[in-house]
Amino acid sequence: MYAKIYSFQIFFQILTVSFIFQGCSHTALDQKIDLELAQGKSIKTHQDLRAETDEVIESARGLTDDQRSRLSVLRESIRLQDEEMRMKSLKLRALLIKNIIASQYHPEEVDLIKKRIKDIEAKRLATAFNAIEKANIILGHETDTNRHPIMESFFDGHGFRD
Repeated sequence: MYAKIYSFQIFFQILTVSFIFQGCSHTALDQKIDLELAQGKSIKTHQDLRAETDEVIESARGLTDDQRSRLSVLRESIRLQDEEMRMKSLKLRALLIKNIIASQYHPEEVDLIKKRIKDIEAKRLATAFNAIEKANIILGHETDTNRHPIMESFFDGHGFRD
């Protein structure tokens, strides 16, 4: 029993220290990202973004032709999905404005439209993050998703699960 508690205390201390170090480096990381954004190309349209991603994929060193091809297919697939969701979002926003300005204001309708906008935007974001995970797999990068089994094995290996 004490071994379980002691192992958990050690694990918790390691986890706490790693969070502290992450917190300290967060400001430096924020500054690095802000600097990269300030120095980066001006991307104002979807066409700009598409051209930039084409250039990045084609000029990236160390990628195989298969990886380039798979990344391009992934990017195009996500672009089509995003465009469809973006159009739905725009239509919902137009409907929202129409309902807000209407002489017969119905708060239930407005709330439902707002919920649908929120849901579609959350889906767009989830699609983008899912694409990042797929790209990481194509590139062979380790991600938090891949690390999850490490945490599971720690708990299983130290008897924290019955």
